[in-house]
Amino acid sequence: YTALLKDRAIRENPGMRSLISESLSYCYEGLGKYGDAARVLKPLTETAADPFQGELLRRLAWLYEKAGNQQEARKCWQKLAERPPSPALVPYLQEKLAQVQGKPSGKK
Repeated sequence: YTALLKDRAIRENPGMRSLISESLSYCYEGLGKYGDAARVLKPLTETAADPFQGELLRRLAWLYEKAGNQQEARKCWQKLAERPPSPALVPYLQEKLAQVQGKPSGKK
């Protein structure tokens, strides 16, 4: 996948670039390299259209959490909370934000 991402035809085709980047991030995740998986996935979150962007942001936040990067995870959860893909997700997003900020979520 890394070689494919260097290929000009892949770089110039947004759909293929997304597919290859996402696949590479899953490979890194499978190897336990969560930081590398997040690094590969992050550019996709900046260019993807809704609702795919929301899915990518959730996955990116999770990868950052697994990598121990709570600051970047918080940024992803915050973006999602600002424009949740579904009103039903608002409590979940608020809880995730509270977790990465080290505050209680309000649940007992």
